[in-house]
Amino acid sequence: MSYPPSNNPELEPLPGLFSKLGKGLESVRMWFANIVFLLFLVFLVITLSRGCSSVVLPSDAALILNPQGIVVEAATDIDPLQSLLSGTGSMVETELGALVRAVDEAAQDPNIKSLVLRLDELMWISTAHAQTLGAAIQRFRAQGKSTASYAYAYGQPQYLLASFAEAVYLHPLGETLFTGVSKYTLYYKDLLDKLKVNVHIFRVGTYKSFVEPYLRNDMSDPDREASLAMISGLWTAYTETVAHNRQLPIESVDGYLQNVEALVVASGGDLARVALEAQLVDELLTEDQARVRLGDSVGFLDDGSINGVGYLEYLSAKGSSADTGGDQYVTVITAQGQIMMQDGMPGAMSADAMSHLIRQAKEDAQSAALVLRVDSPGGSAFASELIRQELELYQLSGRPVVTSMGNVAASGGYWIAATSDAIIAEPTTITGSIGIFGQIPTFEKTLAMAGVHSDGLSTGPLMGGGSPLHGISPTLAKVIQRNVEQGYEQFLNLVARGRDMPLETVKSVAEGRVWLGSKALELGLVDATGGLVEAIAKAKALAQEKSETRDLGVKHLKPALDPKQQLLRMLLGGSGIAQMLNEARQPNSAYDRLMFGLSKQAGTLEQWLNAFDDPSHRYVLCTACNSIQAP
Repeated sequence: MSYPPSNNPELEPLPGLFSKLGKGLESVRMWFANIVFLLFLVFLVITLSRGCSSVVLPSDAALILNPQGIVVEAATDIDPLQSLLSGTGSMVETELGALVRAVDEAAQDPNIKSLVLRLDELMWISTAHAQTLGAAIQRFRAQGKSTASYAYAYGQPQYLLASFAEAVYLHPLGETLFTGVSKYTLYYKDLLDKLKVNVHIFRVGTYKSFVEPYLRNDMSDPDREASLAMISGLWTAYTETVAHNRQLPIESVDGYLQNVEALVVASGGDLARVALEAQLVDELLTEDQARVRLGDSVGFLDDGSINGVGYLEYLSAKGSSADTGGDQYVTVITAQGQIMMQDGMPGAMSADAMSHLIRQAKEDAQSAALVLRVDSPGGSAFASELIRQELELYQLSGRPVVTSMGNVAASGGYWIAATSDAIIAEPTTITGSIGIFGQIPTFEKTLAMAGVHSDGLSTGPLMGGGSPLHGISPTLAKVIQRNVEQGYEQFLNLVARGRDMPLETVKSVAEGRVWLGSKALELGLVDATGGLVEAIAKAKALAQEKSETRDLGVKHLKPALDPKQQLLRMLLGGSGIAQMLNEARQPNSAYDRLMFGLSKQAGTLEQWLNAFDDPSHRYVLCTACNSIQAP
């Protein structure tokens, strides 16, 4: 029941605690909304003003290459508004193509005299990507221009990239430490046994180790054999590259890792001195000393900084893109991330989206050839085949398809490449893993342990045991296993046909085993080693064999964004309001960081589980590709 208000103020009821609290929260909400709106307007003005202004390049300058976060083939397409509202933020990513284009453009630019690497904000770069960017740095040096790298400290991946520079400088309080290459996996058999979870495994391939964590508590002998060969090959590639770049014996580079304790003790704990005496760095310089040294050849600006330009500003000013002119062109499509049937996980590729892009290229009369740049450990077998079929339809139109393999192109990543006209891999690309598996967890014993039981009837042998709540029937298990075996046979035959190899030869290098690109070349699984530059050149050559066209450009084809998405990314992406708010809410205390990390891991786990969407429960996914820790 409600009462009319009194005309006597003294008789009005005093506001209660919850009323005061509600009004206070309403005031805070309105204040926060106004602040957000004000920030939105400020960044809108800044964004629009940036779009109207142009970058003026200095002359006789240095190109500053300062990648941030992790280096990837293509930045993850994340809705900035969703990121802002969810509060999860996102990992900073730097696209490899932009770095390579900036260095190659600057190599031919008379206004750029030197290249400076600043790697303090680089978190990780794979060996394959470092070698691709390193090749561009070598092309820059071939023009007679100087290169140098400076950092407060070099981790193993950062140092590999730095070693391509002519001079490597380190802060006197810094360090350069190597950790080698490793592969560690968590095994869940005992945990699943305690929880009474049945994980039904269906697989073909002795080395297909993805399912082993659910069946064992340790690494199997076949997995140990393949993993040892893999990590040894990656470390050999690392030491050989550093030794060549620094003109050192390979033994001394490997010895720096193996004898690190003795070296540090002998230096009295001075890690920077250890790196200098090992000739991994040329000088120990403070920030001021490095600025003077790096600015010797290009001069200084009024604020005392060296006369240089960041690579993003440089590309913006030059108007550089990966696309080049020509009456016809080579279409380049990037296939990155786990392969799924449909969109749903950031950083993954779906059969729907990839097929649409390939069809778009096929319908384009100006597309004379297609290069598929693959960086994927695989995923759904069904989705992989849908993508491969679209590539084959492009080939049936009389135009070649060349696959360029990046850091990883294994399992499903190799499946989609299998019937290409040519396959080119980096020497350290992780590829192969020609195998297949299926897995279905069921929880009937877990429920029984809690006092819950399942019982019922079915008119058929398949549905009599096809639920996660009451297990898998023997008939269904046999059906799935035979279907997995058929998928493996299909995989083998695709490789035999695409690579023009005898089926028995393919079987001998399959069984789910992974190989480095250099070994895959020996085995006939790839045609040559090299990067995207070499793959585009190969595609041009193949296209010119089939037509009289000589003027071939390059066009990178990416998924189109609708106008709403473009506007949101312009206003909220990059250095805009979303990034500012994400930085403002970063956790400070150890507890906050723990809870923040757990919440993000929970989201990642949910996304990972959703990624297993193959309608036939068959997967071509490489576990070693995700668990190998390498630069």
